[in-house]
Amino acid sequence: MAVEIVVTHPGTVHASTRHDAWTVSAVAVIVYALSSLLHEAVGHGGVCLAVHGTALELSSMHFECALPDNAATAQRVVAAGGTIATLIGGGVALLSYHHSKGSTNAAWRYALWLFAAVNLMQGTGYFLFSGVAEVGDWAEVIDGLEPHWLWRGGLAATGLVLYLVTTTMLFRALEPMVGEARPRRFRHALRLAGLAYVVGCSLAIAASLRNPGGIRLVLMSGAAASLGGTSGLAWGPQTLRGPRTPSNMAAVPVELVERNWAALALAVVCGIAFIGVFGPGLAFHV
Repeated sequence: MAVEIVVTHPGTVHASTRHDAWTVSAVAVIVYALSSLLHEAVGHGGVCLAVHGTALELSSMHFECALPDNAATAQRVVAAGGTIATLIGGGVALLSYHHSKGSTNAAWRYALWLFAAVNLMQGTGYFLFSGVAEVGDWAEVIDGLEPHWLWRGGLAATGLVLYLVTTTMLFRALEPMVGEARPRRFRHALRLAGLAYVVGCSLAIAASLRNPGGIRLVLMSGAAASLGGTSGLAWGPQTLRGPRTPSNMAAVPVELVERNWAALALAVVCGIAFIGVFGPGLAFHV
């Protein structure tokens, strides 16, 4: 933990912390890239192979699986596999974050929290997205189920409730890295979540623009999954606003994400691979 001491007047010392923006951005690149591959490769891809399908193509925003025309149940399972993997990965990351209390590596703890946030938000948000827009994985899962309007409405309502509850829970869990002092903790959360949102969404859209699938796929998967799916990172810090905290609590130090050169180097590799390789997609020869 590191604390920056700022002296504003003789005899008055204020403790101030500042998370390193470069490291926060690097962690965002790594997390968004890995989260996408967890959903597409591990989720859709893993289930595709498990039901004896054939992998045809993998990109940053889609996975194509060949199944027999009459394999309706298998198609639903493959479609659901991405979200299931996303939710499991996010849940494991959140538990790991809680169990890592006391660790001196704040960058690693922040990475666990952000991985949990991105995956749990995208996972619960997918229910809402498919229920409202009737496109995407879960629109395929409920396709043909009657009464269809009830399935769509239930999916959307479930997604909305889960998304709001999940986002609120995630930002409460962030307290060790933002502190209890208000409005300072809002500014900390905005730096950790808002900056990650901008960087991560930019990465996802940059990769999706290289996909030959066309603008519809970019808007439905690249933009919707990032801008919409993780929008809780943009508005979530608002949940930490409130009455100003007495000044005697303002100096309480928080876990500070410091400059981490290993994260910066890994982010460069992940960013190049994600945009350059998984953006256009990988075709598997069968």
